[in-house]
Amino acid sequence: MPLSETDVTPTTRTETAYETFLQYLEHCRKRMTKPRLKVARCLIEQRGLFDESGARAEAERRGMPVGPRSIATTLDLLVDSGVMVRVGQGFNEAPFYLSLANYRPDELILVCLDCLELRPVQADDKLRRVGQDHGYRVRWTTNVCKGVCHTCRDKRLSAAESLGKGGDGL
Repeated sequence: MPLSETDVTPTTRTETAYETFLQYLEHCRKRMTKPRLKVARCLIEQRGLFDESGARAEAERRGMPVGPRSIATTLDLLVDSGVMVRVGQGFNEAPFYLSLANYRPDELILVCLDCLELRPVQADDKLRRVGQDHGYRVRWTTNVCKGVCHTCRDKRLSAAESLGKGGDGL
């Protein structure tokens, strides 16, 4: 059942994301160990962008000492299940992660890949309706647009002009 505007609290979103993750693990026949589930809940609740070391530090802060491989595996599973996205994975760069449970279902999240600024903006209900028209039981439609914000774009243009390259090179 889709979440309505009135029942979308941070707790509801976290629980929905966690349930989605559990259903994904069950469907794919992945192991549901207690440590994995505790770490997954911890990461789903984490706000803002974070990398693997930040995820590990948060898990340890909550009394869950886990190894880097466990964190990486759990992050991959969370991304595969659709409750988390990878952001800013560049060449030779560690990716950042973003839990979608921390945003409203009607928000579009703009992420600058240069400065890693997050800007949630109000979106309409078109994507939910498209999903429903195709027979999906839509749980949430939070979307992430990755690009370069106007401030970083202007910096790139200024740098290119000072080097005599011209054009926007983006």
